[in-house]
Order: sequence, then structure tokens, then C-alpha cells
Amino acid sequence: MKRTALKLAIALSTILNLGCAAARVHIPPVDEQFSASALVPLPPATSISPAPVPDDAQIGVASFYHPSLVGQLTANGDRYSDRALTAAHRTLDLGTRVRVTNLENLKSVVVTVNDRGPYVRGRIIDLSRRAARVLGFVHEGTTRVKVDPLT
Repeated sequence: MKRTALKLAIALSTILNLGCAAARVHIPPVDEQFSASALVPLPPATSISPAPVPDDAQIGVASFYHPSLVGQLTANGDRYSDRALTAAHRTLDLGTRVRVTNLENLKSVVVTVNDRGPYVRGRIIDLSRRAARVLGFVHEGTTRVKVDPLT
């Protein structure tokens, strides 16, 4: 029994020594590692600015229509459908097609403005439920978007 314990101890110490020996790495002294000729100056720092926003693009918060509005008349006389790719905007001409991009996940959708609104402070566009689903924010209710009118 003592011999078995001794053999086990020797086997463990051998394994540990081999593991430590394999992990040893030669680190040269500082003067060898960093000579003046090996140092390369870094390029000058540049500031990275975000991509420019076109003059007619808007960035703000989007929401989507409440389900109780299905079937109600929109500003252009259509009946609101939560399955259509439509939107409400305060100032864009009715019939304008816009690309709406969710700034949280970069998904985008093209919708047609057929109504006025939203009338909640801080929001720039109201979308149909289908458009909100395409943009991926139905569960959140609102999201930050970029609205680009298409020509």
C-alpha cells in the first residue's frame, strides 16, 4: 500500500514537472526586447466622425399604430391596415416613400406616408405594425430610427 501511494506521488510530481517545463517561456531582457531601432512611431491620431446624415434625413424616435386603429381612415382617405407598409409623418407629403432604418439593429424598410402624426412629443414617425415587425421593435414599442425620403 505504501508502494502504491509512493508510485502515485511520483507519477503526479512527474506530470506536474512536465506541465511546468512545457509552460516555460524565454522572456528577453528589456534592453534586447526594445531597441531604439525597433520602435516605430504611431501615425497621428485621427478623429472618426459618424457618417453624414443627408439634409432631408431625420433621426428620432419611431413608434407604431395601436391595433384599435385598424380600419380607421388615414389622412389620404385609405383605411389603415396593420399589414401594409405605411407610416404617418407630420410634414412629408402624403404618398412620399421613405426608407426607415432602425439604428439599434440597422434593419430597414421602405414605407409610404399616408397619414399625419405622430402627435406624441419626441416621435418623428408612426409605422404600421408590419413595418415595426420588419424593423424588429414590436416588443419594445419604440426605437431610434433614421428616416430618408426617397426620390
